[in-house]
Amino acid sequence: MDLKTSTWPRRHAEQLAQLHRLLPESADRPLAVANVGPGLAVRYLGRIANRNTVVGDLVRRFETAVRRLPMPDACFENYEATELAAALDGRRFHLTAIDINPRVVRIVVKALAPNAAGVVADLGVANSPVLLQLRERFDVVFSFAMVARVRSAFADNARDNVRSLVRPGGLLVGGGEFGAGDIAPVEGIEHFFRRREAASPAA
Repeated sequence: MDLKTSTWPRRHAEQLAQLHRLLPESADRPLAVANVGPGLAVRYLGRIANRNTVVGDLVRRFETAVRRLPMPDACFENYEATELAAALDGRRFHLTAIDINPRVVRIVVKALAPNAAGVVADLGVANSPVLLQLRERFDVVFSFAMVARVRSAFADNARDNVRSLVRPGGLLVGGGEFGAGDIAPVEGIEHFFRRREAASPAA
């Protein structure tokens, strides 16, 4: 079971604040949001890990090792998905957690119930039947670090799979080269991409 993906508080605070500013205050339906690779941390340890200090870096290394030990779900917590939900700030939403690790999915869904669902999927699989069912379904796709963690031979598949989740007009927020085809960087905002709206049918 892959437990390499990690999380720590406010890891993507800047991007979440920008997302909050870009999203409409209200919508006629709940926002469909995907969190790809939300990660886990050992409860409490992830909160004190900080890569900007020597002690924090040591705690991070220790937490990474402990995370791989067989422990019950109650020993883990997630920050990214819960902070993403908080950034939506009163907007109606439904979040789908997507990860190769069933434990990650299970813990995120429990934390955000009843506004969350989970999908276990391998991003590195081309034309994944699981992910094809989610094609162009989401208004917002939030995905950091996941493509970098996929073996290089399958990185293109991972990027394509993440891109495929964004519906026309939707946002992709992530670390990676996601701009391609009808998905382009949002001008002046690092890590933000948008899929072009579908062309209107000719009159």
